[in-house]
Amino acid sequence: MAGALTVAQVAETLGVSTDTVRKLIQSGELLAFDVSTRRGKNKKHNEPRIDPDEVEAFKDRRRLGPKPKTKRPATGRGGRTDENIKKYY
Repeated sequence: MAGALTVAQVAETLGVSTDTVRKLIQSGELLAFDVSTRRGKNKKHNEPRIDPDEVEAFKDRRRLGPKPKTKRPATGRGGRTDENIKKYY
């Protein structure tokens, strides 16, 4: 893939160390692919590559901002909702 990024490039983009990028890849939080041709313990050039779109998706997942408001029913004592109270009376 022509536009694939190296671990060092992703680390610079995210402002973290290369070790952090490797840990994110290992944990599955950041998807990468292996471009090495050799398999096993002695493989050379086992540097993973990351798609730029995946870096953007990762940043979107980690973006901080206001949490969406969820509307929960108002509960009184014993978990009674206002609707249930109205039905009783």
